[in-house]
Amino acid sequence: MYYSSESLKCSAHVTTDRSRLKVYNSNQVFLKDKQKFEIELYNPTSFKYLAKISFNGVLMSQSGIVLKPGERVYLQRYLDSNNKFVFETYEVEKSNSSLNAISKNGGLKIEFYKEHIPISGYYMGSSVSTYINEDCTGTYGVSGPSGITYTNYSSGSPYIGGLNTSSNFNSINCSSTLDTKIETGRVEKGEKSKQEFTSTTGDFSYFSENSVEYKLLPESAKPVEISKIRNYCTECGTRMKKETWKFCPGCGNKL
Repeated sequence: MYYSSESLKCSAHVTTDRSRLKVYNSNQVFLKDKQKFEIELYNPTSFKYLAKISFNGVLMSQSGIVLKPGERVYLQRYLDSNNKFVFETYEVEKSNSSLNAISKNGGLKIEFYKEHIPISGYYMGSSVSTYINEDCTGTYGVSGPSGITYTNYSSGSPYIGGLNTSSNFNSINCSSTLDTKIETGRVEKGEKSKQEFTSTTGDFSYFSENSVEYKLLPESAKPVEISKIRNYCTECGTRMKKETWKFCPGCGNKL
């Protein structure tokens, strides 16, 4: 079946060894302490897109990843340093102030900006105001509509590029006052990566076309899954492993 690329959107997934991790309610993804991961980026459209990534409520870099039409990449490292992405956990007290302090921990947001297609006789202007609101959406200020340098890592990998940005984040109030401990986690810099980048040029929209968000959490916060109810013989307690059993294999009791 044919799908128009204009009706599709860029996507992002959290992966390990290029295998997607399970996503739970509210886009939650659970990781072990010191677990390395990648970000799978995919562009199903016929246009170039710039992907900007935020960790823990803060832009990872003033640079971004450029995805060519139909390109899928697995980003495993920071753009401004060759460190891999790693999830690290630690414990804090379950108080209002501590919960407020960790409210942005584990936040992962990917915003996609479409390549600007110049219109004959139309000029975008020399500057755009720079502001990012609390949920990391907003505009990016640049000096003129073009002349921005982007980079791309070799062997068919994506581009990165720079835009000047500033941010203004407000704290979020939390209501819990329990004195127990709670485990939290943040995206930090891990071991060195061999992923490399090269340079290119491009001009992209000041406004994101779509975004994808995840909340990375410790495995200790993972909900318990019950895949199947276990049944046992009422006479001897032997577990009934097959629903087709008519008699207990332990004592012969009729089921």
